[in-house]
Amino acid sequence: MDATIASIVISVLALVILRYTIKLANRYWFRPKKIEKRLRELGFRGNPYRIVFGDANDVGLIRAQVTSKPMELSDDISPRVLPYYKHMVQKYGKKNFIWFGTKARLSVTDPVLVKDILSRPNEFRKPSNDHMD
Repeated sequence: MDATIASIVISVLALVILRYTIKLANRYWFRPKKIEKRLRELGFRGNPYRIVFGDANDVGLIRAQVTSKPMELSDDISPRVLPYYKHMVQKYGKKNFIWFGTKARLSVTDPVLVKDILSRPNEFRKPSNDHMD
């Protein structure tokens, strides 16, 4: 009798662990890879997905390099404020994406596409401000 209860408890525990393992694998690997594949099919270019942190390390390194140099008042401020976006446009073109954790952030600098995106507010929604997601 005790062995049966113990085996049931172990089986339920194993199923719970398996469920959460599948859920974590889906959230941190399969879903981002699926998004990356779809973005590439749509013509976007960018770094491949790296688990959990995405491009955060690269963003930090480039920001540290840019802010370590002094800036003149007559210099262009945009590479200083968003250095990684400038780097991505130079490397991947006008339609690119970067990874912030498990979420891809698109950068579109083609004026025709920007006009098309801004004319469809119901299809292209603003991201939520909930950072606990």
